[in-house]
Amino acid sequence: MILFVDLDGTLWEHELLDEAAADALRAARDAGHLVFLCTGRSAGQIPAPVAAIGFDGMITNGGGTARIGKEVIAENVMTREQLHKLLDIFERDQLPYLLESDDGVFGSQAIIDMYDQYIRRLRAAHNAQLVKAGKAPEPEQTKTEAANFHPLAQANLDHIAKICFFSADPKMYDRVKSEIGSEFYLVPSSMPMPGGSSGEVAPLGVSKGTAIHAVLKKLGLDRTEAIGIGDSHNDIEMFDACGTAIAMGNAVPELLEQADFVTTAVLQGGVRDALQQLGLIEQKAGGQVVAQGAQSS
Repeated sequence: MILFVDLDGTLWEHELLDEAAADALRAARDAGHLVFLCTGRSAGQIPAPVAAIGFDGMITNGGGTARIGKEVIAENVMTREQLHKLLDIFERDQLPYLLESDDGVFGSQAIIDMYDQYIRRLRAAHNAQLVKAGKAPEPEQTKTEAANFHPLAQANLDHIAKICFFSADPKMYDRVKSEIGSEFYLVPSSMPMPGGSSGEVAPLGVSKGTAIHAVLKKLGLDRTEAIGIGDSHNDIEMFDACGTAIAMGNAVPELLEQADFVTTAVLQGGVRDALQQLGLIEQKAGGQVVAQGAQSS
């Protein structure tokens, strides 16, 4: 089988790795299954603990780039005309935005600060839940992922795969959708704006699903051999492209409705539980996760 696994909300939450999921994916690879990371992030945004899991390939930028091993087999970016059309809209409406390429993420200082505050709020809420449950809070970090973002001026405008926008206006998503027409692919952003709206825009025909089709074709595999695991709006096309669709317990309602089954949530072993239910891995006494049929050490 070949697994396509989302990152944020599936393996990674509040800048924390689900260690049970990481162990499960390693066991799946030990059993001979292929494991691909399938994320809206750029390759340069993959957190080191996630990259250390080891993958047979990656789909990044929400399908903008597909790799088998280190070989890029598909890459799609916006034309200058498409990019300027979007930027004209965002700048006219004073919408904060991030430009994303496979080289990294680029934004104004205002949006970098906004993202930093968003991550800090998530961390605080997560630690409050841990304390309420009688557990120790996670160690306080001095920086967030926003520290890895770059100034807009450094972006290569010929290599932009998608744009994320953010607004305090709850109707802004619908306004942008009505203005950009049928030339683009638009989904709600995985970084929600409380009381507002946000979105991710890519060229039409570019999604995780199209990238998965490219990978399957290159490897000579059928969709019935593909399993998709995710939680967000940009995973809908991934589910369409895979024979088996698994939604995380924390997934958006649209994904829950489309899933073949729903596993537990991120940081609660959701990926591990799904792979066990599929019979791809098994758990031995003491909690050790191993490849199905493999000998425990």
